[in-house]
Amino acid sequence: MTAASFMLISTKAGRGREVCRSLEEFGEIDELYMTHGEYNIVAKISIEQEKGLAEIADDVRKMQDVTIVDLLVGLMFPGELGGVV
Repeated sequence: MTAASFMLISTKAGRGREVCRSLEEFGEIDELYMTHGEYNIVAKISIEQEKGLAEIADDVRKMQDVTIVDLLVGLMFPGELGGVV
């Protein structure tokens, strides 16, 4: 089952745009948002297996200007609350 997951990314000061451009090369990332606050970037990811999500997170963590990567994994429960909780 595919569920949306969100990657919350912090970067070194002033490097958010460059990291965002690099993230555009990841085929698994559906959407990217620049944000203000603790995290500079939110990436929406749709992937079949959580193992693949961990590999993507590891690749992002290795990027030069990335300082923090946190994951929020969305869960879907068919039939409850319109199919999405």
